[in-house]
Amino acid sequence: REAWLRQSLVWRSAALDPRLGPGALVRAPGMAGVWRVADWEWRADGLEVTLWRVPPGGSAAAAPATPWPADPGRAALAPDLPAGPSRIAACELPWDGTAGQGQVRTVAAVSSAAPGWTGAALYWVDAGGGLLPAGGSGRTRAVLGHAEDRLVPAGPLLPDRASRVVVALLGDDMVLSDATGAQLANGANRALLGNEIVQFARAVPLGGGCWRLSGLLRGRGGTESMIDTHQAGDRFILLDGRLPVLDPPTEGDAARIAAIGLMDPAPVLTEVALRGIALRPLSPVHPVARTLPDGGLALGWTRRARGAWIWADGADAPLHEEAEAYEVLAGSPAQPLARWDVTAPRLALTAEAVRALRAKQPGAALMVRQRGSYAVSESLLLTHLS
Repeated sequence: REAWLRQSLVWRSAALDPRLGPGALVRAPGMAGVWRVADWEWRADGLEVTLWRVPPGGSAAAAPATPWPADPGRAALAPDLPAGPSRIAACELPWDGTAGQGQVRTVAAVSSAAPGWTGAALYWVDAGGGLLPAGGSGRTRAVLGHAEDRLVPAGPLLPDRASRVVVALLGDDMVLSDATGAQLANGANRALLGNEIVQFARAVPLGGGCWRLSGLLRGRGGTESMIDTHQAGDRFILLDGRLPVLDPPTEGDAARIAAIGLMDPAPVLTEVALRGIALRPLSPVHPVARTLPDGGLALGWTRRARGAWIWADGADAPLHEEAEAYEVLAGSPAQPLARWDVTAPRLALTAEAVRALRAKQPGAALMVRQRGSYAVSESLLLTHLS
């Protein structure tokens, strides 16, 4: 039976018969047995029919004279959903340490509450309101939303297991998911809430597009100074790696981005959040202020580096700047009483210098910030001259 199934025959004929369609059972002149038409094709000198041998057990009389009925199939059509207006938010991402040190990556989160939204064209908006092409958003909706309540402050050094925040997503069909500790370490569930980058381990659906986030990691990517700036209504952007990275503006320095979609009567505008974070060094940490026996001060701190998000055992954090340099300031950073430029994470002040500063401004703050290749970090408070 298997041998019969392997037999095939190509027959060419000038006679046209509408019954010789694929699936029909036929007999070939001078050939024994019953054959099934597999396909046919027009040739220059006739009709060529490919036949396959039918196993024994039937008769030509029982064979149908027309092709066997078959299911014509069903088209996999996309659902015809209504389109909706575009919503957009944008931010600059912290430098990831892999590309060039001066590279700035700006992402645009473009979305809509309507599942039928089909994408939008993106533009940089210059100072005069002109539009400079920046690429397209793609058809995938970004996970956008806002905070329903205020996220309370917490320390960035340990996981925040006490805080909760409820976010309302733009569409009811948008979904958030949980993440394990290993997944969080690899960057899962990163989101921009207000101006703070957080990660969340648990996302509980509350219905109506609302989700309660907990198991938070705070102040990610050097945004620890934004921990106490939250308010209800803060924007929420899921930084899931699918957001389009915009081409840099072709001219000038544009701080706004516009999206124009099918259902947008006018460009939808947004400011770029976290501007400068990719080039700004991280502020130093672990301040030390020790009073010397003669009344002087020994100051110290620990350097951090942008792009060095994974701590490697047995090696110092890479510098990622042209040189190691710090500014130690006394008083207000805008109008300091005194300033010292140092190239190591330490500074010793004499007793005379300390007494002079206290006389000028009792209780003045001593702060330090790192000076990088492109910008200056935020300040770290070392001590007060009380």
